[in-house]
Amino acid sequence: MLKNIRLHIEKDEDKQKLLDEKLAAIIVERQKNNINSFARNIPSLMPILNSSDLQSHSLFCNKFGEINIVDYGLGRTLYGFHPKEEIQKQLKSFEQHAPYISLSAEQGKSSSQQSAERSTKLNSSQGYLDYTACEPVSDEIECVVVLGCGLGLHILDLVQNKNIKYLIIYEPQAQYFKCSTLVTEWNEIFEIAKIKGTQLFLQIEKDGRDLVSDLEELKAHTNVQGFYLYKHYNHSVFNSLCQELTSKSWNTLIEQGISFTLDENYNQYVPIWTPPIELDKHKDVSKNSSLFNRNLLALKKYFPDIFKEFENYQVKTWIPIENQDGEINIIKQDSLNTWYGEHPRKDCESNFNNFNEQPNKDGLVLGYSGTKLAHYIHYQFVKETEKLLEQAENEIGALPDNVASIIMFGVGVGYQIEKLLAEHTVEKLFLCEPNTDFFTLLYLPLTGKQYLKKLTNLMHASI
Repeated sequence: MLKNIRLHIEKDEDKQKLLDEKLAAIIVERQKNNINSFARNIPSLMPILNSSDLQSHSLFCNKFGEINIVDYGLGRTLYGFHPKEEIQKQLKSFEQHAPYISLSAEQGKSSSQQSAERSTKLNSSQGYLDYTACEPVSDEIECVVVLGCGLGLHILDLVQNKNIKYLIIYEPQAQYFKCSTLVTEWNEIFEIAKIKGTQLFLQIEKDGRDLVSDLEELKAHTNVQGFYLYKHYNHSVFNSLCQELTSKSWNTLIEQGISFTLDENYNQYVPIWTPPIELDKHKDVSKNSSLFNRNLLALKKYFPDIFKEFENYQVKTWIPIENQDGEINIIKQDSLNTWYGEHPRKDCESNFNNFNEQPNKDGLVLGYSGTKLAHYIHYQFVKETEKLLEQAENEIGALPDNVASIIMFGVGVGYQIEKLLAEHTVEKLFLCEPNTDFFTLLYLPLTGKQYLKKLTNLMHASI
């Protein structure tokens, strides 16, 4: 969630300059070594390595001294604050619950699995059942298919800690791969692969839609029986591949092909990077709690139309869950991607603090008719408003203590609302949330003793 580049870099420009110089030194050394290694091992990729420009992506060193990738057109990072730690969590999850695809299996999804797709409970959802059915991987692995290279740190870890016979890597974004060759020790990857007898297949600028034919070709020339599937980041083709490969038999995929859902609606959208959370430390949120019922009554009184929709509402895609600290998160029932990390409240508050300190830098504090209108964005649903924002004149450097109106595009779990109302006097609050599964205010103490009167008096909701 916290992908705004301003959250990642040092506010002190001198300190950030030192971090950038450190990164530059790493690039000089790694790039030279990697170019030599690729020239010897996979010369066909040399044009990408020798290309001078990264069109829209670049490397940067964040305030914690860690290397990340940023889309500098959007100002959004690929990973969170600690890429190494986040990737290690992903590797640990893969090692404990790795989906295995048999190239000879003929059985498809059972009726019990199909009913799980409609479950609104975490432990009975399709994603959870698939996850717990996956067994730990051994140190000796016949074949691994990796969807996504990114920085490539997981590739180095896999070849270091596993004995893999065939390692196939798909990376549709050539700029991600180019970034990895500037900072990750690919020369070491090639050296270890040679010692262990690992055959590397780098499918750069390939998104995996030819995976079935590629594996059939490998099967025709080897005795490979199946492969483990490792998805590094979310991508429309990667997501479709994972869904199809884990729900249909290999023979079915050969006969019918893979069905791709490339134009996902906003209800299905997941952030590109969602490191796994510890599922055993989370539970379903209860609708029988006194808090939920109290909030439902508040909706009935102040927003009767919304109350009618949510009185007996059943989630469609995203399930609300609760961690050990009582914080609410939302998890996608088929893929187990969460919208927030392990600490949703901290994520929401960090995002709000960034907006609170410099709202005008996003062009979101507008002046009109002598008064001030502030737009707070929790996650971006503002493409249609960009023309209006460009016409507006920025007048404020920080969010004022007293705000006439705030429009919040995207409520999420809503912890930022609590912080907003605690620190500012807001006359009118407009909440716009297109995904009804995300309307989790009913599970939060926002309409309790301290905020009930304040929130309901000023809020105008659009769900």
